[in-house]
Amino acid sequence: MIGSFGSVVFQTSDRKILTPRGIQQTTGSSWALHNVFGGKQKLIDFGSAAQIGQTLRTISFEITLSAELGVRPRKTLEQLERMAEGREAYLLVIGGRPIGENPWRLVSLSETWDTVLNRGELVSAKASLNLEEYV
Repeated sequence: MIGSFGSVVFQTSDRKILTPRGIQQTTGSSWALHNVFGGKQKLIDFGSAAQIGQTLRTISFEITLSAELGVRPRKTLEQLERMAEGREAYLLVIGGRPIGENPWRLVSLSETWDTVLNRGELVSAKASLNLEEYV
């Protein structure tokens, strides 16, 4: 097992391959700014620092869903759709370790259906997931 996000398990075996690709994480901080009419914003100095807090981390990655690799694309997409439209947050685990200190919510899901057979059976698709830290 490579990892998991909620009930979606990332794995490589002789029966199933479902792996995240292109994992990107973004983090940062918020700073107090003063708007200057006709000029550039300036940092507001609250003593020694103008930093007012940290921003929520975000993570994005893509997964390929292929029946030829042992994955049921439509079932997995429906599962991800419920996660994106729901109110739950889940741990993102890669290599046996959670990513970040907090759970993540699936903020958006983008699907590309690659191969659809005659009766509408989805054979392969790609899904792009955008997660945001849930605090």
